[in-house]
Amino acid sequence: MFKFLYCFLGLILPFTSLFGQKKESKPEFGKLPMAELVQAYSEIDSLASAEVLYDYADVDFEVNDYQGFVITMKVHKRIKIYNKSALDQGNFTIRTYEQSGTNREVVSGIKGLTYNMENGFMAWKELDKKSIFFEKVQEGVSQYKISMPNVKEGSVVELQYVISTPLNLRNKPKAWLFQGEIPVKWSELDITIPSHFFYQVIMGGYLPLYRNNQEVVDVSMGSSRYDTKGVHYDFVVKNAPAFKDEKFVPAESDFISRIDFELSRLNLPGQPEKSFSTTWEELDRTLRNSEFWGGRLKPNKDVKDLAASFVNINDPLERLTKIHGYISSVFKWDGYVSVWASDKIKKLFDTKTGNATELNILLCSVLREAGLDANLVILSTRSNGRINLIYPLLDKFNYTIVGVSIGDQLVYVDASDPLSSPGLLPSRCIVEDGRLIHENGGYFIKLKTNDSYSEMITVKAEIQPEDGILKGSFNQSSAGLLALESRTNHAANGEESFKEKLKNKEGGWEYDNISLVNFDNKEPSTTVSYDFKISEGGIMPDIMYIPSMLTHAIKENPLKRKTREFPVDFGHVINQTYKGVYKIPEGFEVESMPEPIGLSLPGSSAKFLYSVSVSGNELTTLSRIVFKNKVFSAEEYPYLREFYAKIVEKQGEQIVLRQKM
Repeated sequence: MFKFLYCFLGLILPFTSLFGQKKESKPEFGKLPMAELVQAYSEIDSLASAEVLYDYADVDFEVNDYQGFVITMKVHKRIKIYNKSALDQGNFTIRTYEQSGTNREVVSGIKGLTYNMENGFMAWKELDKKSIFFEKVQEGVSQYKISMPNVKEGSVVELQYVISTPLNLRNKPKAWLFQGEIPVKWSELDITIPSHFFYQVIMGGYLPLYRNNQEVVDVSMGSSRYDTKGVHYDFVVKNAPAFKDEKFVPAESDFISRIDFELSRLNLPGQPEKSFSTTWEELDRTLRNSEFWGGRLKPNKDVKDLAASFVNINDPLERLTKIHGYISSVFKWDGYVSVWASDKIKKLFDTKTGNATELNILLCSVLREAGLDANLVILSTRSNGRINLIYPLLDKFNYTIVGVSIGDQLVYVDASDPLSSPGLLPSRCIVEDGRLIHENGGYFIKLKTNDSYSEMITVKAEIQPEDGILKGSFNQSSAGLLALESRTNHAANGEESFKEKLKNKEGGWEYDNISLVNFDNKEPSTTVSYDFKISEGGIMPDIMYIPSMLTHAIKENPLKRKTREFPVDFGHVINQTYKGVYKIPEGFEVESMPEPIGLSLPGSSAKFLYSVSVSGNELTTLSRIVFKNKVFSAEEYPYLREFYAKIVEKQGEQIVLRQKM
């Protein structure tokens, strides 16, 4: 009846009997142990500015005459503030939603205390009602903002409240997060689910459950008609580290430890059983038959007229490229993402503006009318998080692109980006899985695209010891996603602004003859070139200290933490090459230069090649970084971190030239 899925790892976690483990007593509101108040630092992270000591929720189902079935969540939280930088942890926001007067969330029983040490004794101050502010955020969304009193370094703040959610407004309990921006010493969710409700209990993240119990209990619903048996679950995570903003994490929701609920079935006394679950086949059918998705694929006169302009192009790839180029340039994306279309296709032709799905439905319809085998593909963008391949949840998808079969290849296109091209999707769409929906069904696909991140940098420089100046030329050729990103920035900011940002990238450089090539078209690569002059402090009349890489060196390791519980996700493969050629001034010779190095991670998943060589009066620096894997596992993280450390160290080394004796 109650199924527990462990997201991403595909494991069914075993439950243990509640009676099989000793259960710690729950902290009472208003009774703070002195040890927690005088605690000077977090044992989880000694550098943490604050720590959640206790985060608890008790969730029950009730029924009343006013709102019908209601999910009630009682929340109790304590936070210890270790230094002044975390004083904002004394401010809380409780967001509520509503659809009508009775169909709305209700917050009640707000209580708060702030504890401090005063003259060697524990003192506390109660939350004043005047410090609780209610405000409307937008239509259907409001929030309570709470400012705790007398918050200072060393304080413990304690908050308690109840939030009641009508089942008609939201048919599932709120997701419970075991982690946040600061460490969490104890996080616990108690939830009792009556037998009338059948939920999928889905856990994500990488932290183990300290406690994972269930027991059958009697459930009083507030009405004898609905009293029944149920299952009480108790989930606990201890000593959760802060989920810090780290590099190469596309969506926090993919990795933060949490529990979500999805309603599968509802079986109320005296009523027919209602199913909320679906299969992938049913999800496909829902999309195909919806007037806000598959129903929009039926071609009208405007679509037929548009397709007629391209049907005589014999080469299918050229036909696809021309149609995509036309639609993406004439019809503009409004910046909104959704798996659904909202406005009708006639309005799209009138306004020439629509959301991403509307533009791609139009593209698919025109491609089909022009004789190409095109189908829509749904996905979840990188920032929206991965989709769960086990459980079909349509609301986890937020985007639609087009897949076109040409020969034995499936080419992906997105009409929302006029600078993209067939096979090259914008970075928001660079994800692992999508689901292609065709006339007879659907299936999952691996989104293989031209998602390389490639650049070749060539620097030629002359050294003028008498003036302490380096001057020369710079050329950068970018391809794949890097070229697309460069074009996007150029289009968004304009050429002059783009050049100004370029000038500010390297401090102390003087720029001249800046040239931008292929930024306003879809050629495979873009090129940036310019002349430069640098006043280099390391250049003296008799000795010179020259950076082995004048620009584009990685100056600090992006992987800060010693350990990591989740993968490093670049989103693309990387191929970066730097070539610097220095002309050695007359009368100087090389005193020292960096030793060559060649590094490789297991399976050649990443390589770093670096060398400095002399030929005649020229010094040549070569640096090449290749990441063949888009994703590196948590187990590979220590090696990847050390790999980056070696790159930073090597690219930061200097060349020393000394005047000949």
